[in-house]
Amino acid sequence: MSRTFAGLLREFNVDIVETSQNRSRAARQTCAGATLSRIFSLRGYDHLRSVLMSIVETKPNKRALIAPVVWAVSDVLNLRPGWVGDRWFRALDEIELGKLYDRAKALRGAAEPRRVTAVMLVDEIERRAYRHAA
Repeated sequence: MSRTFAGLLREFNVDIVETSQNRSRAARQTCAGATLSRIFSLRGYDHLRSVLMSIVETKPNKRALIAPVVWAVSDVLNLRPGWVGDRWFRALDEIELGKLYDRAKALRGAAEPRRVTAVMLVDEIERRAYRHAA
């Protein structure tokens, strides 16, 4: 397995598409190629692999590869790298990241949707999987 950015995209069958296709994106398609590349550069192969797996391998999130959601998942995993595991993935199977982001967009005037999505995600994960975790 290649530990490159392109190798990660192949591993998870993620296709980067043009921004003009945003509304017609299929599962595992994204216009957030620059975001994915930036996270790869900043946080590395293993981190981005966990981010991609968290999104595309959980039941309700195969279409959630949008930049603010990708950043939010990355931010949470950067803060809590020990969360990656069975409890994390089971919890994500019950959380629709796109809906969290939609709620965060409604608060855009108060805070950046990426940050609000990350905070809501932490809350949801803690409630479902890590009730007593710090």
